[in-house]
This record gives sequence, structure tokens and C-alpha cells, in this order.
Amino acid sequence: HMPEGVYIRGRNGDRYSSGSLVLPQGFIKGKVGAGDAFCAGMLYGLHEGWDFEKCARLGTCCAAASLAHEGASEGVGKLEDVLDLGRKYPESDPPVRA
Repeated sequence: HMPEGVYIRGRNGDRYSSGSLVLPQGFIKGKVGAGDAFCAGMLYGLHEGWDFEKCARLGTCCAAASLAHEGASEGVGKLEDVLDLGRKYPESDPPVRA
């Protein structure tokens, strides 16, 4: 995970990359915890047996939710609220070709 997006390579060699959400001016209140929030979203998706794309999408949305508040975890709320960010804001180009 990086500010520009995510790149994943699975054990079987499958690769996936997607961009970060394009957030409006003033949306970001703090950057503390965004990487941890991304990781939490990815781990949740993996635990649920989701594919790379769905896991990365949740991770990206969790990171964006975290950015909306100064603290590390205050912005990460209910699953559906977090995923709404992904419906509300467009995704940037993937940082890496996969």
C-alpha cells in the first residue's frame, strides 16, 4: 500500500493493482493510521475469503476513512459507511501495471 494505491502479488503469481480514492480538497484531516486502516481492511477481506480486488477496495476505503479525521481510527466506522466512500469518490489510476 502506498499513497498512490495498492499492488498485490499472490502466492500463485496473480497480480492486482488499483489506485487510491481521489478525495476532495480539505477532506484529509490527518494521515496517522491510514496505512494501518488499509491493512485492517485487507485483513478483514482476507478473513472473509474475498478476492484481491474486493480486499483492496475495502482497504483503500478504510484508509480514506482514516484520513477524514486527525486521529488514527476515529474515521473508520461501520463497514457499509466505509464502502460508501468508494462509491462516492472516484479511483485514481493504478500505481503499477498488473
